[in-house]
Order: sequence, then C-alpha cells, then structure tokens
Amino acid sequence: MKRHVVDLTEEDDAPPLKRPTVNNSTGSTTSKTTGYCNPTPFFMSRINSDVYHPHLLSLQDIFSGFPTEAIVFNYSMDPEWLITEVPILSTIRTHLVMHCPMGNPQNIPSLVGLNLYRAPYNYHYSCHHTKMMILFYEGIGCRVVVHTNNMIAVDWGNKCQVIWTQDFPIKTSHGISEFETSLVDYLRQMREQCKVNGEIRKEQCNLDFVSTKDSLHAVCVNWIADLAKYDFSNAKAKLVPSVPGRHNMPTVKYGHLRVRDLITWTPVIDEAIPFCQFSSIG
Repeated sequence: MKRHVVDLTEEDDAPPLKRPTVNNSTGSTTSKTTGYCNPTPFFMSRINSDVYHPHLLSLQDIFSGFPTEAIVFNYSMDPEWLITEVPILSTIRTHLVMHCPMGNPQNIPSLVGLNLYRAPYNYHYSCHHTKMMILFYEGIGCRVVVHTNNMIAVDWGNKCQVIWTQDFPIKTSHGISEFETSLVDYLRQMREQCKVNGEIRKEQCNLDFVSTKDSLHAVCVNWIADLAKYDFSNAKAKLVPSVPGRHNMPTVKYGHLRVRDLITWTPVIDEAIPFCQFSSIG
C-alpha cells in the first residue's frame, strides 16, 4: 500500500509570512505578502519559525491585527506559557476557559484584563474539550479559530496540527446564519452548565488561584450579545460544537452525531474523500 506525503514546506524560497489582517468586506483571512485568501480557510500549525508557507500559521499569526478582546477555549491550557508566547494578551481583555490548567498557577501574572475560568461539567464521563478562539477587533469585525492544539508548549512546538480560521465583518442588516446559531447555542449550553440545581455557582467555574470579577455564566451572556453584532453568513464551514453531557433531542446539534447528519445531508462531489483529524472520538 503506497503512502502519499504532502510536503507543505516545499517552497524553500518563499518570503516571510505576513500575519493575516481582518478583511471587513469579505470576511476572509488575507495576506498581501502571500495572498493566502484560500478557497478553504484550513491551515496547519507552523512548528518551525524558520519555515514559511502560505498554508502554515503560528500562534502569533493567529493573534495578528491588534485584537481588542480575546476568548480562548481549550481542554488543557498553560496560561503562563500562552501569555509569554502572545504578549498582546497581557494588554487587552482576555478570557481563558479551560478544563485542565497546566503549569504553576502561582506564576500566572496578575493582570487587570485577565480572566480565567474552569469550564463547567456536571457529568461523570464527559468534560470540556473545545479548542477554539474568538478574537474581537473593535469597529472592524471578529475572528473565529477552531483548531486541534491544546494550549500548551508541546502541542504548538512539536506537533503539526490543523487550524481553521475565518474573519467576519460587522453586520449591516438583521438576520442570523446557521453558523451564528451553532456558535451562540454552544455558549448558551456553557452558560446553563454553570448552574447547579438551577442556581448559579460562581465558585464552580472560576479557578481558585485567580481573582476574576465576573462569573463564567455572566460573561457567556455578554459574549452572546457581542456575537450578534457580526455577520457570519459567509462562513465557509459548518460548526460542530462539543458539549459535555448526554443529549436526547430530535435534531442532533453536537458531537459526532452532528457530523453524521452533516455528511448525510450535505451535497458533495461524487467519490469525495472525507478527511478527519482528531486525538479522540466518542
């Protein structure tokens, strides 16, 4: 059986990668230097800073364009390492939502705009596993990034993984797209899981070693309102949220069952080959 290897670094003389900027008119990720306004907004993570290719992105590339607020969701996260790698997070309003904090909590800097939350989970056999970022650019638009890396040094330094990213402009008319509906529903589910027996439990969601002003429940409400300002109608993907728990509903909205439905009902080219990248499934 032959194995085919795609070399994404074959352009040895490629110019240095210019970081992407928010394109307010098309909602796409663009670069004047490399022109990587791709038909598909999929990239791979760049693990060697000396290698440049239009389909490779570093963590610093993702946070380009001077965002004014950032929300980072992940399973495993080292906040100290992340802030060191992306210094702008220490100067803007930053929200880090995680299941498993890594590193030494005592080394996390005390910053006015830094808020850390432990993602809620009220079930024995499930947990928060989302790997996503939402970056807001005041007066311009927002950037949504879905990726497969944990937010720890080894995942970004030693493992080439997959990144999907797209920029979205401010809405000029009313209306809600399917992508926005899925994204907002995910945040609503997180908000509701902050409740225990109908009561909001701030201490369940916030990390013990960081002073956070607002509860995760409260900021989810704010994020939902903020996302209503942006136009997601040009999204080049179907969002598949991962929500902890057991779900019994007429329309499957989460996890691998939603993937099943999307594959079943989405028109594809004959003999199209689906590509999957994951560390666990079930």
